[in-house]
Amino acid sequence: MRSTLHKIGLWCLGLSVALLIHLLPNSSLLASSQNYRVSTHHATQNGAILVAQGREYYDATQYDNAVQVLEQAVTAFDHEQLPLNRALALSYLALSQHRLGQRDAAQTSIQTSRSIVSVLQTTSLATSPPSETIPASVKVVRAKVWNASGHLHLAWGQYEKAAESWRQSEADYRDINDTVGQIGSQINQAQAMQSLGQIAQASNLLERIAETLEDTTLEPHIKALGLWKLGTTYRLTGSLAQSQTKLEECLEFIQDAQLSSLQNAVELDLGNTNRAIGERAIAIGKFQKANDYFQQAISAYENVYRHAEREGDRPSINRVRAQLNHLSLALDINDLSHSTSQIISAPAWEILHNPATIQYLTQSIQSTWSHLSLSRDTLYARLNFAHSLIRQFPPSSDDPSLFEEEAIAQFLETIIQDAQTLRDPKAESLALGRLGNLHEQQHEWDEAQLFTEQALAISQRMHANEIGYRWAWQLGRILNAQEQEEETLTAYKTAVERLETVRNDLRFVDTDVQFSFRDAVEPLYREYVDMLLRHENGEVPSQDSLKQAVRRIDDLQLTELENFLSCDLGDPSTLVTPDPSAAIVHPILLADRLIVILELPDENQPLAFHEHPISREDVEAKLNSMRRNLRAPDRTPDVIANAQTIYQWIIEPFNSLLEEWPQVNTLVFVLDGAFRNIPMAVLHDGEHYLLEHYAVAIAPRLELFNPQPLSKNLRIFTGGIGEPQMIGEQRFIEIEYLVDELDGIRKVNNAVSPLLGDNFTQEQLQQHLNAGNFSAIHIKTHGVFSSDPDETFIVAFNELIRSRDLGNLIQASIRQNETPIELLVLSACATAQGDNRAVLGLAGVAVQAGVQSTLSTLWEAQDLPNTQLMIRFHEELADGKSRAEALRLAQLYLITDLEYLAPHLWAPYVLVGNWL
Repeated sequence: MRSTLHKIGLWCLGLSVALLIHLLPNSSLLASSQNYRVSTHHATQNGAILVAQGREYYDATQYDNAVQVLEQAVTAFDHEQLPLNRALALSYLALSQHRLGQRDAAQTSIQTSRSIVSVLQTTSLATSPPSETIPASVKVVRAKVWNASGHLHLAWGQYEKAAESWRQSEADYRDINDTVGQIGSQINQAQAMQSLGQIAQASNLLERIAETLEDTTLEPHIKALGLWKLGTTYRLTGSLAQSQTKLEECLEFIQDAQLSSLQNAVELDLGNTNRAIGERAIAIGKFQKANDYFQQAISAYENVYRHAEREGDRPSINRVRAQLNHLSLALDINDLSHSTSQIISAPAWEILHNPATIQYLTQSIQSTWSHLSLSRDTLYARLNFAHSLIRQFPPSSDDPSLFEEEAIAQFLETIIQDAQTLRDPKAESLALGRLGNLHEQQHEWDEAQLFTEQALAISQRMHANEIGYRWAWQLGRILNAQEQEEETLTAYKTAVERLETVRNDLRFVDTDVQFSFRDAVEPLYREYVDMLLRHENGEVPSQDSLKQAVRRIDDLQLTELENFLSCDLGDPSTLVTPDPSAAIVHPILLADRLIVILELPDENQPLAFHEHPISREDVEAKLNSMRRNLRAPDRTPDVIANAQTIYQWIIEPFNSLLEEWPQVNTLVFVLDGAFRNIPMAVLHDGEHYLLEHYAVAIAPRLELFNPQPLSKNLRIFTGGIGEPQMIGEQRFIEIEYLVDELDGIRKVNNAVSPLLGDNFTQEQLQQHLNAGNFSAIHIKTHGVFSSDPDETFIVAFNELIRSRDLGNLIQASIRQNETPIELLVLSACATAQGDNRAVLGLAGVAVQAGVQSTLSTLWEAQDLPNTQLMIRFHEELADGKSRAEALRLAQLYLITDLEYLAPHLWAPYVLVGNWL
């Protein structure tokens, strides 16, 4: 079985033998067109055989052999003047060349293939009677060529071209009644749409595919294959719950239809999906949930390799892949158990954390290589294993023979030789890079640098930035260890620039070489910023370094949002219009210090810089303590003590500077890490809260929320549900004052009658938003926002509206009415505890839906104060105040007029996005 990307790459390429038979002169397809010269039957059969051999080599991942025979086929068809056959062979050749890293050659081949088809299409239309259309033979090949083009465009990050290519192939497959090709093209389209950020369109298309697969007349093998690919695509596009559902459905169908040949592959993908769900649960602090899904993943892996063992005595690649995935998961669990104390207390976690499992799997996998023939499948499996061996280095086992540096180095050198034999430069680069990493861990800098530079050079020749950025990063670490500061910065800059070109593609990288977001992305940005901001005592980093640091932290915020949304937001080029009344504050968490950079509203003013020598762990401990105190109603003294400390860190150093700018009345925070869990308005100078002096807003990646003033006459949709409900296993208590709040808003603003109670459903919400031409939305209901889209939702009547669905229905309303949604208020919601990226859930919904700003709460506010604040907030908006200032005045109203003095009552509110 191949990696996920390879499996999707093969989807609907077609059966070359069957297709070439159709293109033989005796076939009805070719006979339907009288426009092509037909050579001898014998010569054409030879060409068809060559293409069939090329496809077999491609399927076996022997791409060099595929290129050789496909080039012969292209020449044969050219000599025999069979352009249609030549076009098909060229499309297969392009895919094979791409697999060998020959991008220029692949581009030439696919462009030539498309040109041939275009000429034949034009010729056939010009010479055929008016009543006739393009011959079916041309449509068959054109569909294949468009499909191959789509895969190449996707691999090269050209998502719009990929989507258009697959739309074209879908149309041709539909015309020739090829259901397999049509479904495959639709699945691939959805993947490209997701990458473009067209999430609603991608979701709708995937739903239509799922409906198609319910057709009982489909051949069982086609339905099974479609369910499998649909489940895999859901995982790649971030819809893990749907992925799990479809893969489980596929497994059940396979067993009923007795299609055992697909079982191991589907079960392995199901294990990968369960593992991904577990990893998301870890990120938001749900360790028991993670435990459950990791156990399900391990069970799936064990089923695969135990089933494979029953198939025969000789180990199979399926068995090895399952063991490798089990081993890497076991290593992840081991690392988590050592780094996260909370995990240890999770029930049954000790069952998962079993070091003996790591040793058993390592030794079992090691014993299999001599039984497997050399192929790209085994080559990448061995690379996977080498990575797991390096993770266990230096040895701590009773039997360290597998873990000694020399043994691992010899293993990698063998892989390098085999990669050269198979003409696989990507595998060679991976092996060289990992060999460099092995020497890096031993502080053998010369060898580490040599191998890393070789790996980097190969990746550059291949345009393989998805691995090249890692080697540039590794080179930066090696040079830094040798105190080569200028060269280190150059290497880090190269790494970040290469990552920027492929950051969204990391979801589609082969599973053998992909890494988690936190391992693969976040540390690189932070280490680079750390390097940029190093300075001698008494000096301040240059303005250029400060600007680059701000930009790179902004890039990290963008990448985190893309990771949440599972789409490409591109490179926002919108110039942020400076707000003359706002200053931007950037707290940046580094390993051994806290950096704060202040931007004043005048672009000609230099960036202000402050550095506090404190570890990231200490900062996070203080912030987490403050978060716990804020959620408790009786800990105001503790809150104020914490708030003073944080104020001294990030505001006090700039007090004198801010006093020189009396026109600044708003502070916009681009918050980093655990700072996102704290409402900045509660910071305290010893006498006053920050909101007594400034309005406050949060804006991850400023270009995504270019500040524009709020419209004077908002048309507001209001709705919600207050009845207690039990949805699934989740209980939601009654919300009081629901009607009071929405009626109060209706009195002061242009709000229509609210959508309430059992009418507050996703379907009704969509209908009302589409029909109402609204510019603002105010919803009062329970909800949770986290960095896991499947755990981000609002509560409707007897259902949960997930973040994607909420974003989709708001986006549909904007398209329907051509009216932007300027403000989304989610009253009575909260962010997930233990999730430092929870505010990204709020920002993600805003970006996904195209909303300019979102107001919600970090923890669930008490009903009456919440209602009073929300009504006052809308009164201030109606009076012409900015969004940030309206929130500030509403909070002060609670404190001064209503005497809600405890921060627990007035502080949870956060305004994300446009603050004007």
